[in-house]
Amino acid sequence: VVLVVAASWIAWIALPGLGAAVAFTPDAVAAGQVWRLVTWPLANGVSLWSVLNLFFFWYFGTDLESTIGRRRMLVLLLGVWASLTLAATLVGLLLGGGVALVGIGLIQFAVLLLWIAEYPRRPFFFGIPAWVIGVVLVGIPVDGMLASRSGASLMSLVLRFRLLAVAARSS
Repeated sequence: VVLVVAASWIAWIALPGLGAAVAFTPDAVAAGQVWRLVTWPLANGVSLWSVLNLFFFWYFGTDLESTIGRRRMLVLLLGVWASLTLAATLVGLLLGGGVALVGIGLIQFAVLLLWIAEYPRRPFFFGIPAWVIGVVLVGIPVDGMLASRSGASLMSLVLRFRLLAVAARSS
């Protein structure tokens, strides 16, 4: 996955419009651009944060993979992708609005949260338990959604977490 993301960065540099052509929006899929259901994790741009996110994905993903095995990790990643895609599709079609999936970031975030769920008491930054970091990482966007009265985003987040839990339990 890390190599595929790195390759997508090179493609983004060579073809700057590629990200917009493969990102997911329910309206684009409804208009017949069904490839976006599969290609949205490849809509990556290069930045310091994307490099750090990819490092953390590799770090926590490798730890999870060593626990559950390579085959189950593949099933888990496919389940994460499917969960995020289904949640965005349902919320986008039912509630409308600007639901979009762009790049590997949400999958990386899901892997981090699944790692935290697997090892909640493990020390994280500065010895803080992982579950506290997880509460902060989830709480900040929820606060923003509540403050902006973004019901569609909040519903999408809740649906994503529910579907991710199902994917994690079945892998």
